Amino acid sequence: FEVDSQTCLLHPSTIYFVHASEAALEGCYIFYDQERGTWVRTGKAVGSALSNPRAGLVQREKVHRMAAEKSTPNDNNKFYLTYPTRHNKNRLKKAKYYKDSKQFVRMAFEQDKD
Repeated sequence: FEVDSQTCLLHPSTIYFVHASEAALEGCYIFYDQERGTWVRTGKAVGSALSNPRAGLVQREKVHRMAAEKSTPNDNNKFYLTYPTRHNKNRLKKAKYYKDSKQFVRMAFEQDKD
């Protein structure tokens, strides 16, 4: 077992995590490469703005999918070139597809409406 800067030390099982499906949930998420069996990206989806009152986990996944469709080598984000949609012509040679990754919830909450 070799560890380098790209190795994820989290247990590769997804049974302890749920898929983000409730639009009101905000919090931390993690992307899992279903083909390789490893976690590949973490992030957060919190805070509300006037232009986007609910920037939750479901909305953040939609933003990731749109970026995976439009990414180019100049975007400086290897995740979207490594996990592009099938329609993206700029994908890396050994790229997986975005559909091969899945977003799971690490920790989530729903903000009060007050």
